[in-house]
Amino acid sequence: MPTLPLDEPVLDQRITLALTLHALGLLALADFDEEQLSHSWRSYQHVSIDVIGPSMVVQSTLAMRKYAIWGIYKAIHLMVASNDFRSRNYELYSKGALVGWVGFNNGLYGALGMEGGTKNGTGHGVRAGSLPVSLGTLPEATTNGQANVQMAFSFQLSGRTIGESNVFMTLFTGMLKAAPHSKDERVPGFFVNSRAFNSYLNFNERADLGPEGPFFEFEQLIELFTHLPSWMITHDSQWTEAEMFVSIDGTVVGGGVLMWQIRPGVGTPDSGDVVTS
Repeated sequence: MPTLPLDEPVLDQRITLALTLHALGLLALADFDEEQLSHSWRSYQHVSIDVIGPSMVVQSTLAMRKYAIWGIYKAIHLMVASNDFRSRNYELYSKGALVGWVGFNNGLYGALGMEGGTKNGTGHGVRAGSLPVSLGTLPEATTNGQANVQMAFSFQLSGRTIGESNVFMTLFTGMLKAAPHSKDERVPGFFVNSRAFNSYLNFNERADLGPEGPFFEFEQLIELFTHLPSWMITHDSQWTEAEMFVSIDGTVVGGGVLMWQIRPGVGTPDSGDVVTS
């Protein structure tokens, strides 16, 4: 339950959604079951997301990273479902035990006291960084992945309007399902039905890649999710259905769609749907 009153400052909705996308994207690329050190993500627009261990000590840890991922997801789901974006701190419980805290807050520093006392994976103290969250990027995003692999993402917007919050929540749900997988694991098929937001994601690897690849991997899928909203913003904020493709060193390795509602023949009862409610 939220621990702060309803008269807390209202958070900018788009900035909050964008910062959540950034945080979940980074967390989803790391080991799902590994310890998660306390950390803070901040935007220059004065929104922060903090995760901290159950002791609320700055250098504490959550026993597993999945608690941070699920906590952030559940908190933003509640904000979107209730259309209530305010500074709140949330207690995280697993099997009745307190496992950590997640805070969405307004201001340079979050209400959880995360004033730069976080630690990186080596255990050395690092300052929690701020970043601009404007969702303004080049039309086609290109990034250097592992081992100097060049990843490129392309998008095609068309079809029915889904809406900004529904697009973000469907991508968050996709990250929730992708997060338990190793980032270098291949993606032969991927289907997520976000029923509460009347949309789904459906992706497949290209069939003729050959034995040497390159292949469609979960790292690329997660990166693709993080870039779609930028493309929509730079194309007149068209929050519509979309086709998405990933290329590695110039070769298209996989792609998929974000679609409104469920279409006949897409997905199966045992496809491992993540259902939001």
